[in-house]
Amino acid sequence: MKNYLSETEGIIVGLFCAPPHGSNGNPNYMTEENYRALKAAGVDLIMGNNEIFSTPEEGYAFASIALCEKTGLKYFAYDDLSGYFYSIGKLCPWTKNKKAFWEYSEQEKKDLLERYAKSLERYMKNDTCVGVKFSDEIGWAMLDGIKYAKDYFDKEYPDKIFFINMLGYNVSDAEYMYGMPGAGMPDKATFRLKEMPEVSVEYATKIGRWDIFANKVLDTLDLPVLTQDSYAMEPIGGVNNVVNRCLYDLSSYLATVKKKRGIPVGNFIQDGHWDKSSRGPLTKSEFDLQVNVLVAYGMDMILIYPGCWPTETNCLTGNAGLIDRNGQVSPVCDYMKLANRQLRAVDKDIRSATFVGMMAAGEFKSLQPKDLSGIEWNDAIFVGELPPDTLIGAFAGVREVKATSQCILGCFESETHRMCYIVNNSISFAADCFVSLDGEKEIAYIRDGAEEKIVSDKVEIYGLPAGASAFIKYKK
Repeated sequence: MKNYLSETEGIIVGLFCAPPHGSNGNPNYMTEENYRALKAAGVDLIMGNNEIFSTPEEGYAFASIALCEKTGLKYFAYDDLSGYFYSIGKLCPWTKNKKAFWEYSEQEKKDLLERYAKSLERYMKNDTCVGVKFSDEIGWAMLDGIKYAKDYFDKEYPDKIFFINMLGYNVSDAEYMYGMPGAGMPDKATFRLKEMPEVSVEYATKIGRWDIFANKVLDTLDLPVLTQDSYAMEPIGGVNNVVNRCLYDLSSYLATVKKKRGIPVGNFIQDGHWDKSSRGPLTKSEFDLQVNVLVAYGMDMILIYPGCWPTETNCLTGNAGLIDRNGQVSPVCDYMKLANRQLRAVDKDIRSATFVGMMAAGEFKSLQPKDLSGIEWNDAIFVGELPPDTLIGAFAGVREVKATSQCILGCFESETHRMCYIVNNSISFAADCFVSLDGEKEIAYIRDGAEEKIVSDKVEIYGLPAGASAFIKYKK
């Protein structure tokens, strides 16, 4: 299936929210200046958010496509009609005026599809519009309606992407059943399908529970890309300076899906905090670590939430976004621009190669408390143990790896080369990393986007900042 993702050689960087137009009395941040700033930072794709087709304000959606076209960005369109296909009706607190899709008669389903088809015709033929953001954080009960729309979409627009996003694994049964609207429902009030296991207090079992849902989604929908959103840089149990293990667990899981099913995968990272956080503004090392862990696990897409602050959410008290809540280019946009130098120097190599597995060297260092036993949800805190499903003890050509603070090595192979994407796996400490090879080799060494050619049997990396990365490539 040829589409924007399959035809792009490098890793796609996408934003969930486009720069917002004026709503709720807010100023309009949908400007050419902001779109150009995003492009200059390394963003490839933005998704419609509060500029929505099939609403009275859909003119902003057309304007966003035009701005993307002008600035070289690509666009996923968001259409209000899509929500009718995955509506859960009266069960959802904010769509009580809609029927659930399963309550529709066959004629009502056909009428809805006809309306959606006519709406798609107005914008999907534009080359800048490479897909639709159909639904976010879906649940089991939504799948039939989503499939009904997707079957039509794939037939009419086979070269476009039908994008849905999944919840992460740390959610309730109600959310698994009904998606994001289930967040406010008690589990006991939901209808449980027999395929859905019971909620477990054991955090480690949740990846297996998520696996059941992910496979159900993939078997039902035949997705062009599998993505999920769990966020790693929030306080846990009131403790800062921690990283949620979901960053590793779900990146590793997605890497296994890519290998087993042969489909592209992507993961979300956060660019700030939705509510005022005791952690303060997102730091460069926190942003870099998220980006680099995703690259090390071979993600095809790096998706950023929110991307641009959604001004319609005035109830939130935090600040996030490459374009922040005040419409300003934020420090995170500068972090992205700096990270992009390294990303674009290696991403074509990584996307054209096969992920073999993840190695680790050195002791994990963190400013988090040494004793986590009294902290609520302490089992969500990453303590240096990588997911076993992709962990490897050795990689061809590498004799030994040592590090002064834990470094992880995403290992890849192409037809002609082997590669290691080396990440300082800390948000607080710099690291030295020493990679010994099994003989003298011609090595391409890339750090901060600059390539150096080395002929040696070792690579010595000094002063790698927290969250930063280096890359080596050598012939088989």
